[in-house]
Amino acid sequence: MKSTKSNQGRTSRNTSKKKGWTKFVFFSDNHGDCENKEVTNALVKFISKFKPHWKIHGGDGFDIRSLRKGAIGSEEYNSLDKDIDMGCAFIERLKPDVWLHGNHEYRLFQTLHSSGNGIIRDYCKDVIRTIENTLKANGCKRILPYDADKGVFQLGPIVFCHGYTVNMRSVAEHASHYAPAGGACLIGHLHTIQQANAKKHKGCVGFCGGGLFEKDLMTYSHRHLNTSTWGNGWLYGWVKGNEWKVLQAHKVGGKWVAPIDFNPQ
Repeated sequence: MKSTKSNQGRTSRNTSKKKGWTKFVFFSDNHGDCENKEVTNALVKFISKFKPHWKIHGGDGFDIRSLRKGAIGSEEYNSLDKDIDMGCAFIERLKPDVWLHGNHEYRLFQTLHSSGNGIIRDYCKDVIRTIENTLKANGCKRILPYDADKGVFQLGPIVFCHGYTVNMRSVAEHASHYAPAGGACLIGHLHTIQQANAKKHKGCVGFCGGGLFEKDLMTYSHRHLNTSTWGNGWLYGWVKGNEWKVLQAHKVGGKWVAPIDFNPQ
């Protein structure tokens, strides 16, 4: 599918013979102990074949639900140990080159600076240090904050961020705000699989690739209708100068569909 004008190129049979294209994969929202292992396994297999130059994690690699605003009952008293352990194990397995903190990781920073309990503040500091040390030990080159200005990574004409709004227009809204003219913006956060053309001179496109979560494990979300739009998957593509191509990996007929052949003329 075209993005704007002819910027996304054309598919072909041979991806290895075409030089000069940078390959990337963008994945997000595994949510620690709410990770969907079947989806992660599919992603790992895809990466081994695709061999991207950049692996970009879009945030919410940990759930941190006991620190969420409005947490009640068992959520509030839930231990973070398994959540942190599984999130760090995910990092060790996927080894992202870029990590964008999401709103769930941001809960640690919020609590660190706002809690009146010194033990809780120290715990949050230790967890943040553990996450960032794990990232660095596994080759992460960039760790970006959950910040609408600073939490943005750019690869040529494509901009990546976690996501900062939740509404019917969020995908297009992020593209209008962040993408350069003729480019694209890829986000996580919404848990949905979407593509939207946005209003901008010379055009731009927004993408959301779903996530690596298991919805049934995220019990705090079961009371919200918007979870019916959630889906599993990831985004990947190619960049060369101002040219780009973004594709969606998702399940069709019980099988993961993620073609990697690309050789524009």
